[in-house]
Amino acid sequence: MKEKGRQRLSRLVKQNRRQRVAQLRAQYNAGPSASVSEHTVQGTLLDMGLCSRRPTRVPLLAKRHCQLCLQWAQEHRDWTMDEWKRVAWSDESRFLIHHIDGHVVSGYTVCQTNSCSPLVQQVIHRLMVAVLCFGGRSHGRVWDP
Repeated sequence: MKEKGRQRLSRLVKQNRRQRVAQLRAQYNAGPSASVSEHTVQGTLLDMGLCSRRPTRVPLLAKRHCQLCLQWAQEHRDWTMDEWKRVAWSDESRFLIHHIDGHVVSGYTVCQTNSCSPLVQQVIHRLMVAVLCFGGRSHGRVWDP
């Protein structure tokens, strides 16, 4: 795709960022430029650094949660650097396996070899398409004995 076509495609994306590649292709092909395939549109978008991501679904905070956050912040606002160094900071990352989004799994089941039948193990193995990694970090000692 030539530079003018790339600029036009960029404008189409900016008009509505929630469009699918098929919709962008249809809009692009409706114009005066030569017809392009979905594959060309998708490749051009990736080359331009534009890629789609599914937004993470998170529960909304209730008023009570906001009050608790504010209360916690006010209680800890005068902490010293030494006190903050004893905090264990943690994070959570999610990695998809085989580019399948695991919305089918509603919970995470740990199945030990002796406690589950082979059929249950196979089903769990097929459903476990996402891996959650938990990490932690601290500066110095976290707990004083």
